[in-house]
Amino acid sequence: MSDELVGLWDSAPYEYGSMEASSIALHADGSGWSVWENAGGAALTVLRWTRVGPSTVKIVERETFFGTWDPSAPVGSRLILDDPDDDPEEPAGAGGDVVELGYELGEDVPPLAEGPMVVLRLAESYQGMATYALSRRDLGPADVPTVAEPA
Repeated sequence: MSDELVGLWDSAPYEYGSMEASSIALHADGSGWSVWENAGGAALTVLRWTRVGPSTVKIVERETFFGTWDPSAPVGSRLILDDPDDDPEEPAGAGGDVVELGYELGEDVPPLAEGPMVVLRLAESYQGMATYALSRRDLGPADVPTVAEPA
């Protein structure tokens, strides 16, 4: 596994004025997740990833959950409340899509950043975005969003 892709990648520094953002977490063991969110809801995809070439990554989506963030959860919590009725064409728990994406790593100063950041540019969008800034490299078990059914 390549260390250059490991970390939490976030589109937010590029989403000036946008009502949506996404993030991708890639763990060194090949596991990971992505979150797409807007003011109305969120989608969490649990995934596996691997490099399949010098500048190509393969993502296997294992499960997708739709819902909203829990307003009673502590600030910074990644708890998502699952809503299986949100998208009848792709119910919660569906997955299995395989995506191969070309990528390029570089440095840039995103509009919402104070200085240069490491940037992941994808050949095509994933989770609605094609450019992600590295938020941090170190990821642990607590970084995985928790899914709960609504009360």
